[in-house]
Amino acid sequence: MGNIKKLLFKGMHPELVNGQSYTYEHFAKVAGVGYKCLYSRLYGRNYVTDMDLRPLQSHNTPKEYGSILACHTWSDETDRVYSRFEKPIDQISQKWLSRAL
Repeated sequence: MGNIKKLLFKGMHPELVNGQSYTYEHFAKVAGVGYKCLYSRLYGRNYVTDMDLRPLQSHNTPKEYGSILACHTWSDETDRVYSRFEKPIDQISQKWLSRAL
């Protein structure tokens, strides 16, 4: 049997404790997304933040949840300005790939 990988949580999510380690399955259940979705989101990460646990459609998140996390409120506006490219190298690569030949 192999070891179950756990990742450290750093944030203020109401259902998780800051500094505690959790499995991918637990993070997926809390975020309301599938295991594989969360696994691909967290690939190569050493810790998990509040923004990694965003729901698939964050504009459907209840407003009271956003008030709990004052620094990370999820709304329609957040979806429009949130970049899907997580690392700076991804953003640079996309700029070059978007240029006309």
